[in-house]
Amino acid sequence: MKMIETGIKILITGDFCPIGRVEELALSEKFEVVYNDFKDVLTGNDLIITDLECPLTFSSEKRKKIGPHQK
Repeated sequence: MKMIETGIKILITGDFCPIGRVEELALSEKFEVVYNDFKDVLTGNDLIITDLECPLTFSSEKRKKIGPHQK
């Protein structure tokens, strides 16, 4: 029996913080502008791991905590 070797492509990126201009573009579904030529790097991977630097929420309320607010 012949074994077929296969692999998966995993991309690990750095920090991503969709706030300000990037947030506006993403909410307007202008992803081509957000990712620009980096889209080619993202395409074709089986798994992409990104460090999200802020919460994704539609809430305008801040949560009680010690230290600076994240929203």
